[in-house]
Amino acid sequence: MELILLTGLFILISFIGNVLFSILINKITLRKIKWKFIYLISLISAIIYGIISNFFPNSTTATYSILTLLYIIHIYVSFAGTIILKLSCAFIIMINFLSILNISKIIMILIPYNNINYIIQQPILLIYVRVISMIVCCIEVMAILKLIKPKYLHLISRKTHSINILFVLTAFLMTILITNSIFFIIEIEAEVTKFLIQQFCFSLCAFGILYTSLFMIIGYEIMEDKKYFFNDNINQSYKAMVVENAMTTIEIDCTRAIIINYSYKGYPQINYIKRHYTDFMMFSISNNIHPEDKKNVCEKTNINYMSQVYKKGINSYNYEYRIYEIEKDDYVWHKAKTSLTEYEYSLIAITVVTNIQKDKDLTFKAECDGLTELYNKITTENIISFYIKQNKEGLMFMIDIDNFKAINDNLGHKIGDIVLKEIAVKLNEIFSDADVIGRIGGDEFIVYFKNYIPDLNDRALNLCKQVTKTYSKDNINITISASVGIASVTEVTLNFNDLYKLADVAMYYSKKHGKNTFTIYENISIKNISVEDILLNKFS
Repeated sequence: MELILLTGLFILISFIGNVLFSILINKITLRKIKWKFIYLISLISAIIYGIISNFFPNSTTATYSILTLLYIIHIYVSFAGTIILKLSCAFIIMINFLSILNISKIIMILIPYNNINYIIQQPILLIYVRVISMIVCCIEVMAILKLIKPKYLHLISRKTHSINILFVLTAFLMTILITNSIFFIIEIEAEVTKFLIQQFCFSLCAFGILYTSLFMIIGYEIMEDKKYFFNDNINQSYKAMVVENAMTTIEIDCTRAIIINYSYKGYPQINYIKRHYTDFMMFSISNNIHPEDKKNVCEKTNINYMSQVYKKGINSYNYEYRIYEIEKDDYVWHKAKTSLTEYEYSLIAITVVTNIQKDKDLTFKAECDGLTELYNKITTENIISFYIKQNKEGLMFMIDIDNFKAINDNLGHKIGDIVLKEIAVKLNEIFSDADVIGRIGGDEFIVYFKNYIPDLNDRALNLCKQVTKTYSKDNINITISASVGIASVTEVTLNFNDLYKLADVAMYYSKKHGKNTFTIYENISIKNISVEDILLNKFS
């Protein structure tokens, strides 16, 4: 009666174990049939195993071979994947179970009995051992399902070359374990303890080899994820602060060129993790970045650039760019800060992107003319002064609007404002590659190039042509035009004021010679007046 109850208990626990094994395999590969059929197959396998255990109590080799065949059939019918994958999964289950079974059997022999023949000849004790072993297997599988994420388990089916090696290894282990089970039914009279210890170590090694093999497939992925998720070398509080306030945060392994972590507006974007970084950035830059900023962003986000910067001892750098936002249907300014650190022979880069449009708006109000949206006088002077000091070369266009006072006096200031706005638009179109375009007075504008331009005359002629326009109101017609003076930075004019005076002289030369024209200062000769005299205000 006790034997029947134990057999029933063993079948129940085997059924639970088979279901748990099925759930585990379903994390590795897809199932082909519904769960109700898998439950049925699991129950049938458990019943068959329970029956053959009673029919062949002393034939462990036959019992284990049949059990292995049952698992192979179960997995083959229930799950998708290659034959190699299915056989490997069946062997993994059997190696795991047989190793635990042998260890349990040896412990039970050594502690109370110290007689291998006694336990083998007692079917009840043998079933007890199998029940305990299956319970341990169930606990082990539940722990694996709880502790290891499905994405790691799924790697087993994806790594084809590793699966081939795993199959060969598990096939050898299965052969050794089943063959080794013969020794448990041979009567051994001498050195029993040594033999059992040897068998214990053998089973433990088989168990260890199995899990070491699995670790080689998925363990490194787990370690890398944990290693990089939040690097110990990066201050945790700082990282939490910047991530919380960031629009986008991206963590990159520069050595492997992959994305480790990615979040948008504080929410992790799991789909981007482990993606190839270069492909991701090329797509982002080509689709979202403002055309004028693409070159700079391409350079600053390039892994080679990051490596070179880090080799120079620079641990962080900033850059700004405009990115298109669908919600606003416009480009919005962002600032990116990239921090670099080395961790276990890998260069790690964390780029935190924040929205700085509000700061840009405030800066714009402080630096730009409210009407034309060009740089105001102070900003124009400061930027040009910086460029002159930095480059020691450059070219200034001084532009004065002819007849603008007549527009205000006769057509009104509203028309005058329209004129100034239109002039600003035209300047931006004509001089789209200029370094500075500013309004420095009522009807005076400056355009500055920090390097010389080859098509100077063509640009100046086009400017005069584009500015010329007639405005009308109440039968009053007034035509505006541009008087332009052009001066270059020389060894004598090494600051804004000096360059401004020369361009101003050239501009007034244009006015005195019919307006609607341009004059290059170097091309005019003023009798008995030197550049030094002009700079000392001796010319009027």
